[in-house]
Amino acid sequence: MVHIDDLNEKGVLVTGASSGIGAAVSRAFAAQGARVAVHWHANERGSGTGIYGSAKAFVHNLSRHLALEFAADHIRVNTVAPGVVATPFHTTTPPERMEAMRKSVYLGRLGTSEDCVGAILFLASPQLSCYITGQLIHLNGGQVMP
Repeated sequence: MVHIDDLNEKGVLVTGASSGIGAAVSRAFAAQGARVAVHWHANERGSGTGIYGSAKAFVHNLSRHLALEFAADHIRVNTVAPGVVATPFHTTTPPERMEAMRKSVYLGRLGTSEDCVGAILFLASPQLSCYITGQLIHLNGGQVMP
């Protein structure tokens, strides 16, 4: 992995870092020299897809508005939207559903947590993405083409 100098000694809070994408992102930031704090909350019951999708839409909308609000202070706000990623989140997803989702991905495979890391590090680095704010970056192998 490429070393990104401007992430060294930065403080990073990663939520949902117990496994999957959050854990991979935490390891990647630590490898860049960032000071990483992690948070996770075990949700044993889970939520329905309608609630889950609505929450994701809210985060995207909120990030666009925060980007506008904080731009004058040179604070960038962006969002990543992972597609189907093989993580513990999908342990109860029926295999036939996982296969149907895999077939809908243009790259022909499910994503991995590590597939998401590069885009997140890129967005966190002012050196690499200083002129990007208010954006939603899809990390889905082409499954959803905006």
